[in-house]
Amino acid sequence: MKNNLPTQFFKKRTFILLFLLFNNSPLLYPQYTETEMALYNVGLGAVVGGIGAIINKTKTEKTAHVFVKGFAKGALGGFLVYESKSLIRNIEKHQKLEYSWPAKIVNAAGTSIIEGAALNNRFLSTWHLHIGFNRLELKSSDTWKLRYKVMPVSFVYTSYAAFGNKFEWENTLRAGEIMFSNASMSDGGFNYANVFVYNSSLPYYKAIIAHEIIHTYQYYDFNFVNAFIHKPISRLEGNSDFLKRLEPILYYDLQNPVFRVFYNLEGTDNVNFHDNFFEYEAGLWSNTLQ
Repeated sequence: MKNNLPTQFFKKRTFILLFLLFNNSPLLYPQYTETEMALYNVGLGAVVGGIGAIINKTKTEKTAHVFVKGFAKGALGGFLVYESKSLIRNIEKHQKLEYSWPAKIVNAAGTSIIEGAALNNRFLSTWHLHIGFNRLELKSSDTWKLRYKVMPVSFVYTSYAAFGNKFEWENTLRAGEIMFSNASMSDGGFNYANVFVYNSSLPYYKAIIAHEIIHTYQYYDFNFVNAFIHKPISRLEGNSDFLKRLEPILYYDLQNPVFRVFYNLEGTDNVNFHDNFFEYEAGLWSNTLQ
């Protein structure tokens, strides 16, 4: 008989670590209600918004005041993220990928608010929208300015996903997410950062697409990592003419290693596939738990 004690030990440690970091009760239970899912997303946004605001505050700002503001703004953003994930359920329900677009707009609003909170920016001063490795930023100072940036990590994953797979341009336009298909792959789908490949030979492929879109949203949930390291990145750009020239066109999406650590800590070889919290959340909002 296989000894599962080490796995159980690390699984418990994962729950404890996630609870201490994000202060979210859903991770303490084997199954989660929609209310608990809301608490997870709101709690995650609130905590990282508050912590990030402290990291990025000026020397003259008071820590407690900055944290409370970041916490409140992050909670609002987290609620919008939760709502965006729940909207994805309509894809499987109505069998139409176009239902991804309303969810995508709401998710962009939520992640923009959380990112702004973690950067300690003025409320509602910066908005962004991601389509694969493409990032549109709308910023206000005296006037509104629209900028296009490339996310290099996502670009690398997109290039990798393109090899041996078919680019689904029609479904990409319908859903607003870059996706590829492979009718001979062994799994239903696989996510690479914020792009994915799905098995087009399966009759329920739209539910799989919905599942993978939730994984893409989870990837964006960890955008706070980029806000946390904003100051050292800015210092590097200030000391390098080369990096300074790249700043207007690149957004460094460096959250993937952190996201993967937490995903793997939840277990990748569980007896029940959805014992992994991130897979459970993706299954819940794509109607693929059964």
